[in-house]
Amino acid sequence: MRFPVTLLLAGLVLAGCKSDPPQEEPVSDTLAGKGEWQASTLPPETIAKINAVNLDYQKCLDAQLGALADREGDPRAIGDLVLRNCEDKLTPIKTALDAHGVPGQIGERYLRKNRSQGAQRVMRTVQFVQAQRAAEQEEAQQASSSAQGKKK
Repeated sequence: MRFPVTLLLAGLVLAGCKSDPPQEEPVSDTLAGKGEWQASTLPPETIAKINAVNLDYQKCLDAQLGALADREGDPRAIGDLVLRNCEDKLTPIKTALDAHGVPGQIGERYLRKNRSQGAQRVMRTVQFVQAQRAAEQEEAQQASSSAQGKKK
């Protein structure tokens, strides 16, 4: 019984070894017109300006979070307020990208990525502050109820 199984496996291995690998097209011909990534043509000054604007946007988010994160209420509403207050900080990026002929779709995708990352950071911070506040209130309430229980 073992012999037929071994013979079958050997046949499958030999059949697999005989197959030819698929032929690959030359890389230079395949990447030319298919929309794959190409090296950036933006000048280093523009890239530095975009990075500086991103840093300003992050600083604005941090400043707004410092002022608004302690508010009570829906964390989404607080997050939306923080993001709306800093939205105008991203405008110079769009202007710089348009000035260098970057397609609108790519510029919008870059801005959407920055907004999304900022929103995630804002929501994480607001929810953390609110959870911390709730835990402190609960802890204070438990401490006061246990102190009252000891008095009795």
